[in-house]
Amino acid sequence: MNRTPQFNVRWPEHMRDKIKASAERNRRSINSEVLLLIERGFTVPQDQPDLDGKAEGVAA
Repeated sequence: MNRTPQFNVRWPEHMRDKIKASAERNRRSINSEVLLLIERGFTVPQDQPDLDGKAEGVAA
C-alpha cells in the first residue's frame, strides 16, 4: 500500500483561522488550501525583489 507522506506543522492560531476561512470561501478542505498556497509560493519568480527585507527597512 502506497501512502501519501504526512507531517505536522505548528502554526499560530491567527494563521489557522485565515487558512480555514480561505478554504471555506473556496470550498476546499484545509489540506487542499494549504497545498495550493504552498504550490503558489513556489511559482513566484525567483528574481522578484525581497519585499520582506524592504518592509523591515521602511518600518525601522
